[in-house]
Amino acid sequence: MRLSSNADKVAKRVQAWSKNVGPELARATLEVATTITANAKREAPAATGRLRRSISYVAGGEARYIVAPNVPYAVPVHEGSRPHIIRPTRAKALFWRGALHPVRVVNHPGNKGNPFMTRGLAASLPTIRQIVERCGHTIVTR
Repeated sequence: MRLSSNADKVAKRVQAWSKNVGPELARATLEVATTITANAKREAPAATGRLRRSISYVAGGEARYIVAPNVPYAVPVHEGSRPHIIRPTRAKALFWRGALHPVRVVNHPGNKGNPFMTRGLAASLPTIRQIVERCGHTIVTR
């Protein structure tokens, strides 16, 4: 009885796949980052539009991106805030359009969170699944 193996052919095929993994994974992660960014911007509140415009992605390593807003008030909007006191930092009093007069402190009642980033990610999941499937298929079939 004689046994034979096609292990050499399988090893060559796997080695060919490994050459495709890096570039294909980089392309797929960039596409995922842009998808999440777009959906998070759609979900973000837009009183002035500054929060929406601040949502972007940055490279966080090889085939890795970080999608986040870049304004100081993004976390309190997303997570909510407890009641707190607001005091002036550069002036003696606070004033805003519509106020009757300047005030020394404001008692902020807090706010419920608006998890726009979480909703943006959830809205992106079907597209992310398609991107991952296409990426795997491309790697294996090349």
